[in-house]
Amino acid sequence: MYRDIIRASLVVDVKYLAIGVMAEYRHQSSGKEMVVKSYGDAKAQFDAIYASGRMQLPFFGVLLFGY
Repeated sequence: MYRDIIRASLVVDVKYLAIGVMAEYRHQSSGKEMVVKSYGDAKAQFDAIYASGRMQLPFFGVLLFGY
């Protein structure tokens, strides 16, 4: 997701960013079912970026949605 944020930041005259991620997905790893909570992870990353204040994003707003 970081790569998507950086790529969108480099597009000229972009004012808003919308990113859609899967709410969660399941897969097998070594015969064990794994659950990855993509939306929660993405939200935590955005929260960390904005809370730190170290990386200024050039957007007026960001929409993160899960499907």
